[in-house]
Amino acid sequence: AQVHIDLAAQVLRAEPASGETEEFGFEIDAYRKKNLLQGMDDIGLTLQHAEQIRAFEAARRADKPWLFRDL
Repeated sequence: AQVHIDLAAQVLRAEPASGETEEFGFEIDAYRKKNLLQGMDDIGLTLQHAEQIRAFEAARRADKPWLFRDL
């Protein structure tokens, strides 16, 4: 038997070796669906904000240099 999952259509298709294909719909959170379809995980989502993160870190280092004592 083979099972195919169509995430975009939210359908699972079961194709048993013996014959008739069955389809089952399933629900998934829209946010998770979008991320899965785009191949995004938590790290990828965070890296979309890399420029803002770098700016925050630079400002934080300038404002509170004692927090970043180089070892």
